[in-house]
Amino acid sequence: MKLDRLPADTGVSMKIDPGARDQRGATGTWFSTRVTKNGQPVAGLISAQWNLKPTADAATIRLLLAPDAKETLDLERDGSVTDEAGPTVRQFLPASTSEQVWPSGKQAVLTLGIRAEAAGRYEWSVKAIDINGKEYASAFSSIVDVGGKENPTVGFALPLEQVSYFILTARPYRYEVTFTGVTLDMGKRSEVKGGLRELQP
Repeated sequence: MKLDRLPADTGVSMKIDPGARDQRGATGTWFSTRVTKNGQPVAGLISAQWNLKPTADAATIRLLLAPDAKETLDLERDGSVTDEAGPTVRQFLPASTSEQVWPSGKQAVLTLGIRAEAAGRYEWSVKAIDINGKEYASAFSSIVDVGGKENPTVGFALPLEQVSYFILTARPYRYEVTFTGVTLDMGKRSEVKGGLRELQP
């Protein structure tokens, strides 16, 4: 999808209805990222790939936009919070940590709890800071829906004892652009309709 005339640093996420399935059969976006060329991001382009339910013949693509400034919160190694949380990142608490052991080594794992009413309404990311001050982006992430409450799990390629703290960054989606009637039948012409609505905080 081509993006144009958005404010600088606007967060963008693509979703699809009916829900897609990932490789484990869970629902949600399987793959969504900025387009790159020769290892560099291509400005104004975003792509997404979904595994769709075989019964679907048309879909609605939803584009969620987050233009606000990001709110950050430091989490201790055990996932606890020492500073007062702002209204956005407060939706992601509490958090807990664990460790997974793989042939490639130990991985620190942070699991967040997103309140049910906030599920899918925020752009968020987590990074780890090690004891030497080096920053680590997540090596993997997944989201499990438990009783309507999302539980994101984020892993990092370093042992938990090497983590000094985590930084949670989040901001709300403010706008939703929809494209309905996108055909999933190869060779069939789509009768697509677009719409825009402002999301309530």
